[in-house]
Amino acid sequence: MVATVTVDHPIRPARPEDCRFQVTLQGSPALRRANGGVLDHALEVVLVRRDAPGLRYLTKDDPRALLAPDRPMPRDRPPLPPGCETMDAGLFTDTLDLGLSDYGATHDGAARYYVLASFADTWADPRPLWIDHPDGPLPSRLPPSLPPRDPSATDVVQALLTQPGVSLRYYPTGGVARVAGAFRVAAGGSAALSLVAQHLRPTGGVSAACFALDALPLDGDLVGTFVVPLSALFPEGGVGPVRLLAFVGDELAAPLVFELPDARG
Repeated sequence: MVATVTVDHPIRPARPEDCRFQVTLQGSPALRRANGGVLDHALEVVLVRRDAPGLRYLTKDDPRALLAPDRPMPRDRPPLPPGCETMDAGLFTDTLDLGLSDYGATHDGAARYYVLASFADTWADPRPLWIDHPDGPLPSRLPPSLPPRDPSATDVVQALLTQPGVSLRYYPTGGVARVAGAFRVAAGGSAALSLVAQHLRPTGGVSAACFALDALPLDGDLVGTFVVPLSALFPEGGVGPVRLLAFVGDELAAPLVFELPDARG
Protein backbone atom coordinates (compact mmCIF):
# COMPACT_ATOMS: atom_id res chain seq x y z
CA MET A 1 0.00 0.00 0.00
CA VAL A 2 1.29 3.46 -0.92
CA ALA A 3 1.07 6.36 1.55
CA THR A 4 2.64 9.85 1.69
CA VAL A 5 1.94 12.88 3.90
CA THR A 6 3.14 16.49 3.93
CA VAL A 7 2.36 19.30 6.37
CA ASP A 8 2.65 23.05 5.77
CA HIS A 9 2.11 25.61 8.53
CA PRO A 10 3.46 29.02 9.61
CA ILE A 11 6.52 28.65 11.83
CA ARG A 12 5.51 31.63 14.02
CA PRO A 13 1.91 32.78 13.46
CA ALA A 14 0.84 36.18 14.78
CA ARG A 15 -1.92 34.65 16.94
CA PRO A 16 -2.90 31.09 17.94
CA GLU A 17 -6.11 31.39 15.92
CA ASP A 18 -4.04 32.20 12.82
CA CYS A 19 -2.21 28.88 13.03
CA ARG A 20 -3.51 26.69 10.19
CA PHE A 21 -2.11 23.35 9.04
CA GLN A 22 -2.38 22.26 5.41
CA VAL A 23 -2.04 18.47 5.42
CA THR A 24 -1.82 16.61 2.10
CA LEU A 25 -2.41 12.86 2.07
CA GLN A 26 -1.84 10.47 -0.80
CA GLY A 27 -2.77 6.81 -0.70
CA SER A 28 -3.49 3.85 -2.92
CA PRO A 29 -7.03 2.48 -3.39
CA ALA A 30 -6.10 -0.46 -1.12
CA LEU A 31 -5.07 1.96 1.64
CA ARG A 32 -8.30 3.89 1.23
CA ARG A 33 -10.36 0.71 1.45
CA ALA A 34 -8.49 -0.32 4.62
CA ASN A 35 -9.67 2.94 6.20
CA GLY A 36 -13.33 2.67 5.27
CA GLY A 37 -13.03 5.04 2.32
CA VAL A 38 -11.60 7.98 4.32
CA LEU A 39 -7.84 8.52 4.12
CA ASP A 40 -7.60 10.75 7.19
CA HIS A 41 -8.79 7.90 9.41
CA ALA A 42 -5.11 6.86 9.32
CA LEU A 43 -3.84 10.39 10.13
CA GLU A 44 -2.73 11.86 13.45
CA VAL A 45 -1.06 15.27 13.85
CA VAL A 46 0.82 15.49 17.14
CA LEU A 47 2.27 18.62 18.74
CA VAL A 48 5.14 17.92 21.17
CA ARG A 49 6.05 20.71 23.61
CA ARG A 50 9.70 21.80 23.47
CA ASP A 51 9.65 24.40 26.26
CA ALA A 52 7.72 22.36 28.84
CA PRO A 53 6.15 18.91 29.24
CA GLY A 54 3.13 18.32 27.05
CA LEU A 55 1.52 16.61 24.05
CA ARG A 56 -1.42 17.76 21.96
CA TYR A 57 -3.35 16.24 19.05
CA LEU A 58 -4.99 18.32 16.32
CA THR A 59 -8.72 17.68 16.01
CA LYS A 60 -9.68 16.41 12.54
CA ASP A 61 -13.47 16.44 12.87
CA ASP A 62 -16.09 18.29 14.87
CA PRO A 63 -16.49 16.11 18.00
CA ARG A 64 -20.11 17.28 18.32
CA ALA A 65 -21.07 16.05 14.85
CA LEU A 66 -23.05 12.86 14.44
CA LEU A 67 -21.52 10.91 11.57
CA ALA A 68 -23.33 8.15 9.72
CA PRO A 69 -21.48 4.84 9.37
CA ASP A 70 -19.27 4.57 6.31
CA ARG A 71 -20.65 2.44 3.49
CA PRO A 72 -18.65 -0.67 2.56
CA MET A 73 -16.11 -0.11 -0.18
CA PRO A 74 -16.72 -1.83 -3.53
CA ARG A 75 -14.34 -4.59 -4.55
CA ASP A 76 -13.47 -2.96 -7.88
CA ARG A 77 -11.77 0.40 -8.35
CA PRO A 78 -13.60 2.86 -6.08
CA PRO A 79 -15.10 6.10 -7.42
CA LEU A 80 -13.55 9.44 -6.52
CA PRO A 81 -14.91 10.20 -3.03
CA PRO A 82 -16.09 13.62 -1.84
CA GLY A 83 -13.23 15.59 -0.32
CA CYS A 84 -10.54 13.99 -2.48
CA GLU A 85 -9.28 16.59 -4.93
CA THR A 86 -7.60 14.31 -7.45
CA MET A 87 -6.93 10.75 -8.38
CA ASP A 88 -3.74 10.57 -10.40
CA ALA A 89 -1.76 7.48 -11.38
CA GLY A 90 -4.10 5.32 -9.34
CA LEU A 91 -3.53 7.28 -6.09
CA PHE A 92 -6.04 9.31 -4.11
CA THR A 93 -4.94 12.75 -2.91
CA ASP A 94 -6.74 14.61 -0.14
CA THR A 95 -5.93 17.97 1.46
CA LEU A 96 -7.08 18.90 4.94
CA ASP A 97 -7.15 22.37 6.50
CA LEU A 98 -6.75 21.99 10.27
CA GLY A 99 -6.52 24.74 12.88
CA LEU A 100 -5.08 25.02 16.35
CA SER A 101 -8.32 26.67 17.51
CA ASP A 102 -10.85 24.58 15.57
CA TYR A 103 -14.08 23.33 17.19
CA GLY A 104 -13.73 25.54 20.27
CA ALA A 105 -10.19 24.47 21.19
CA THR A 106 -8.20 27.11 23.07
CA HIS A 107 -4.52 27.96 23.33
CA ASP A 108 -4.28 30.51 26.13
CA GLY A 109 -0.52 30.94 26.31
CA ALA A 110 2.80 30.88 24.51
CA ALA A 111 4.49 27.59 23.64
CA ARG A 112 7.10 26.01 21.39
CA TYR A 113 6.37 22.70 19.64
CA TYR A 114 7.55 20.07 17.23
CA VAL A 115 4.77 19.20 14.76
CA LEU A 116 4.68 15.56 13.64
CA ALA A 117 2.19 14.04 11.17
CA SER A 118 1.70 10.26 11.16
CA PHE A 119 -0.20 8.68 8.27
CA ALA A 120 -0.54 4.89 7.93
CA ASP A 121 3.06 3.63 7.81
CA THR A 122 4.69 6.92 6.80
CA TRP A 123 5.30 10.28 8.45
CA ALA A 124 6.27 13.90 7.88
CA ASP A 125 9.49 15.03 9.57
CA PRO A 126 8.97 17.00 12.80
CA ARG A 127 8.84 20.76 12.14
CA PRO A 128 9.16 23.59 14.67
CA LEU A 129 6.20 25.76 15.67
CA TRP A 130 6.35 28.85 17.91
CA ILE A 131 3.12 30.24 19.40
CA ASP A 132 3.28 33.74 20.93
CA HIS A 133 0.76 34.97 23.48
CA PRO A 134 0.54 38.17 25.58
CA ASP A 135 -0.36 36.19 28.72
CA GLY A 136 2.97 34.38 28.82
CA PRO A 137 3.74 30.64 28.71
CA LEU A 138 0.96 28.11 28.34
CA PRO A 139 0.54 26.21 31.62
CA SER A 140 1.80 22.64 31.62
CA ARG A 141 0.94 19.73 33.88
CA LEU A 142 3.80 17.93 35.55
CA PRO A 143 4.06 14.55 33.81
CA PRO A 144 4.30 11.33 35.80
CA SER A 145 7.70 10.02 36.81
CA LEU A 146 9.02 6.89 35.19
CA PRO A 147 8.31 3.63 37.02
CA PRO A 148 11.15 2.23 39.16
CA ARG A 149 13.95 0.82 37.06
CA ASP A 150 13.88 -2.95 36.65
CA PRO A 151 17.05 -4.50 38.15
CA SER A 152 17.69 -6.30 34.88
CA ALA A 153 17.91 -2.94 33.09
CA THR A 154 20.87 -1.54 35.02
CA ASP A 155 23.32 -2.50 32.28
CA VAL A 156 21.42 -1.13 29.29
CA VAL A 157 21.63 2.63 29.85
CA GLN A 158 24.18 4.31 27.64
CA ALA A 159 26.86 6.67 28.96
CA LEU A 160 26.03 10.35 29.33
CA LEU A 161 26.24 12.27 26.07
CA THR A 162 29.15 14.66 25.46
CA GLN A 163 27.11 16.75 22.97
CA PRO A 164 23.47 17.96 23.05
CA GLY A 165 21.04 15.35 21.82
CA VAL A 166 19.02 12.25 22.73
CA SER A 167 20.09 8.65 22.22
CA LEU A 168 17.62 5.76 22.16
CA ARG A 169 17.86 1.97 21.98
CA TYR A 170 15.37 -0.89 22.17
CA TYR A 171 15.96 -3.83 24.51
CA PRO A 172 13.49 -6.72 24.02
CA THR A 173 15.24 -9.09 26.45
CA GLY A 174 16.03 -9.15 30.15
CA GLY A 175 12.55 -9.92 31.46
CA VAL A 176 10.85 -6.64 30.48
CA ALA A 177 10.84 -5.17 26.95
CA ARG A 178 11.92 -1.54 27.19
CA VAL A 179 13.65 1.41 25.55
CA ALA A 180 16.61 3.13 27.18
CA GLY A 181 18.72 6.15 26.40
CA ALA A 182 20.52 9.28 27.46
CA PHE A 183 19.95 12.99 26.92
CA ARG A 184 21.81 16.28 27.06
CA VAL A 185 19.87 19.55 26.75
CA ALA A 186 20.58 23.21 27.42
CA ALA A 187 20.11 24.28 31.03
CA GLY A 188 16.82 26.08 31.48
CA GLY A 189 15.11 23.86 28.93
CA SER A 190 12.52 21.17 29.55
CA ALA A 191 13.80 17.97 31.16
CA ALA A 192 10.74 15.92 30.21
CA LEU A 193 10.76 12.91 27.90
CA SER A 194 8.06 12.77 25.23
CA LEU A 195 7.69 9.48 23.35
CA VAL A 196 5.60 9.27 20.18
CA ALA A 197 5.15 5.79 18.69
CA GLN A 198 3.69 5.49 15.20
CA HIS A 199 1.97 2.16 14.49
CA LEU A 200 3.21 1.05 11.06
CA ARG A 201 0.00 -0.39 9.59
CA PRO A 202 -2.57 0.67 6.97
CA THR A 203 -4.92 2.09 9.62
CA GLY A 204 -2.13 4.04 11.30
CA GLY A 205 -2.48 5.14 14.90
CA VAL A 206 -0.22 6.77 17.49
CA SER A 207 0.67 5.93 21.09
CA ALA A 208 2.29 8.77 23.03
CA ALA A 209 3.32 9.57 26.59
CA CYS A 210 5.30 12.17 28.51
CA PHE A 211 7.46 11.49 31.57
CA ALA A 212 9.41 13.58 34.08
CA LEU A 213 13.17 12.98 34.03
CA ASP A 214 15.88 13.25 36.65
CA ALA A 215 18.52 15.62 35.26
CA LEU A 216 21.91 16.71 36.57
CA PRO A 217 23.73 19.96 35.69
CA LEU A 218 26.96 19.49 33.75
CA ASP A 219 29.00 22.25 32.08
CA GLY A 220 25.96 24.45 31.57
CA ASP A 221 23.73 21.61 30.32
CA LEU A 222 21.30 19.14 31.84
CA VAL A 223 22.18 15.46 31.43
CA GLY A 224 20.63 12.16 32.42
CA THR A 225 19.54 8.68 31.42
CA PHE A 226 16.21 6.86 31.29
CA VAL A 227 14.67 3.40 30.97
CA VAL A 228 11.02 3.09 29.90
CA PRO A 229 9.19 -0.26 29.97
CA LEU A 230 6.99 -0.65 26.92
CA SER A 231 3.99 -1.17 29.19
CA ALA A 232 4.29 2.49 30.24
CA LEU A 233 4.01 3.67 26.62
CA PHE A 234 1.56 1.03 25.36
CA PRO A 235 -0.88 0.44 28.25
CA GLU A 236 -3.41 -0.69 25.64
CA GLY A 237 -1.04 -3.40 24.46
CA GLY A 238 -0.50 -4.09 20.80
CA VAL A 239 1.48 -6.23 18.38
CA GLY A 240 3.34 -5.21 15.23
CA PRO A 241 5.97 -2.77 13.99
CA VAL A 242 6.25 0.75 15.38
CA ARG A 243 8.43 3.78 14.69
CA LEU A 244 9.40 5.51 17.94
CA LEU A 245 10.53 9.10 18.34
CA ALA A 246 11.95 10.52 21.58
CA PHE A 247 12.00 14.25 22.42
CA VAL A 248 13.66 16.04 25.35
CA GLY A 249 13.33 19.81 25.14
CA ASP A 250 14.67 20.98 21.79
CA GLU A 251 16.55 17.71 21.19
CA LEU A 252 15.20 14.57 19.53
CA ALA A 253 16.57 11.11 18.85
CA ALA A 254 16.86 9.37 15.51
CA PRO A 255 13.69 7.31 14.81
CA LEU A 256 13.78 3.78 16.17
CA VAL A 257 11.83 0.99 14.41
CA PHE A 258 11.08 -2.30 16.17
CA GLU A 259 8.40 -4.97 16.53
CA LEU A 260 6.08 -4.86 19.52
CA PRO A 261 6.25 -8.18 21.33
CA ASP A 262 3.14 -10.26 21.85
CA ALA A 263 2.36 -9.95 25.56
CA ARG A 264 0.39 -13.21 25.35
CA GLY A 265 3.65 -15.05 24.68
